[in-house]
Amino acid sequence: MVDSLSCTPLSKEGGAGSLVEKDLTKETLMTDPSDNRYARMRAWFMAIVWRRVFADMFARVTFSVATGMLIEMGIAGMSLQQSLFSRASNLPLVILLARPYGAFRDWVVQKCNAPKSERLVRWALVNTVTYTVFFVPQYACVLWLEGATGDQILKASGSIAVFSVLLGAMYGEWLDVCRHRLFGIQKKG
Repeated sequence: MVDSLSCTPLSKEGGAGSLVEKDLTKETLMTDPSDNRYARMRAWFMAIVWRRVFADMFARVTFSVATGMLIEMGIAGMSLQQSLFSRASNLPLVILLARPYGAFRDWVVQKCNAPKSERLVRWALVNTVTYTVFFVPQYACVLWLEGATGDQILKASGSIAVFSVLLGAMYGEWLDVCRHRLFGIQKKG
């Protein structure tokens, strides 16, 4: 039952049906599994977590497919079929690393005090560096697993590092658009 004036949850305790305000400490809300508020709060928290996971996955998959096909077909000269096969085979890794990158990027942006609204140049630089630091080693590992030589890995990783300068800030913007506009996640701060 809820008090209509203060929206304070009330419970019936004591004799003769007297209403007593329940203790609403963090410990009570988080540890009392029999309380319906605990279930609602946990469901609310999980919905936020999963919405962020799906937003990061959607952003990463769409960005990876679009930029990957552009690079593979436009620069590397691959056919449409080859590029589609390459994107499809890379999809499990893209999905697996989408949220870890999103969390890493959020952490770096926070540590560098680079919110987009206040420091656009710093925000773009931080996004570029995080993109390069996170995805170039991943790309090198994929090439190594596919049997590329050390020279091939260095050349390919170097070219991806160069493209990362352009792609980092673009992906940071796309990730924010997906999170805030498409998935309705509120901005921090």
